[in-house]
Amino acid sequence: MTCTEFCGTLSCVLAWSDDHATALVATAALLFTIYHITVTRRHNELSLKPRLFIWVDSKDLPGGGSIHTIFAKNYGLGPAWIESIEYTVRGRRLDHHNADEVSVAVHEMFPNRNVETVVQFKHFRRRPYAIPKDGQIELIAIRFLEPSGRDLEGLAADASVTIEYTWAYKGKIVDSWPGDVRRTAA
Repeated sequence: MTCTEFCGTLSCVLAWSDDHATALVATAALLFTIYHITVTRRHNELSLKPRLFIWVDSKDLPGGGSIHTIFAKNYGLGPAWIESIEYTVRGRRLDHHNADEVSVAVHEMFPNRNVETVVQFKHFRRRPYAIPKDGQIELIAIRFLEPSGRDLEGLAADASVTIEYTWAYKGKIVDSWPGDVRRTAA
């Protein structure tokens, strides 16, 4: 039976779907393919997202003293392309390429202490610098030549490190120490 008008009865619906079965199957396949592409792309984005974690590694030195090294490690699956690193001491932003400025700021944080500072900026001469999956970089090392149990507390109270980086899908991410506050920039 062929319907001349689409009247809505079951026989007309079946007749219409029988006449257009190929087009219906092709449309369903197209919609499923578009959905699958969208889900796969989202999965790939999440799989390639880097996860930087900034932490301080503290070690006691033989003969007294200690060394505190700030590292950034990428625990994500994709590379983190470093856009900028910002050191802040007591609210003042420092140029991480100027080792003297960072050293003076550390001496101001710990007056009357014998302190050496090593700033690692060799990584960032080429922009942007990538930290690969499971890769890490040393940002700064502060060496106290005489013992004191409160060095790390003073460092965390007065200083911070913020790293802004991008990833394969060009979203910007900002991580900070202390507290590893993570936020995604628009």
